[in-house]
Amino acid sequence: MAQFMPITRLNEPILFSNSGLGSKLLASGWSQQESWGSWSANETSKIFLPLPVKKPRKIVINARALVSPTHPSQNIEIRVNQVLAKKNSLTKSENNIIELNINPTILSKPFLILDFDYQNPARPVDIGYRNGDERLMAISIQSITFR
Repeated sequence: MAQFMPITRLNEPILFSNSGLGSKLLASGWSQQESWGSWSANETSKIFLPLPVKKPRKIVINARALVSPTHPSQNIEIRVNQVLAKKNSLTKSENNIIELNINPTILSKPFLILDFDYQNPARPVDIGYRNGDERLMAISIQSITFR
């Protein structure tokens, strides 16, 4: 599997827009990529991340969250290679920075698997948006950076 994944580097953001490298890494649970990123499309989603040659210590995720006055937060759990790495409550619609420390013991494989579990995804039409969007969403991934 890793031989088909793009090359990643430390401190170089992986963009999840429709023209970004990250579009090749979205495994399941994501909507079609847009010009700025990709929305989650279910209660769970997954990303395969090839590791850079120089081993990282942390993953930094930049995400949007589907929030509104009637739905003020998105509660998520993120697992790295099936180990819980972070529980987070996102309250901003944009520029949510999530930092995950990487345990060196999981760096033996050439890639990481990020699993996102959304505790309270919503449909935009149900929480006050008048755009007609009926997809079940929680976050939009914009970029991931290895540090």
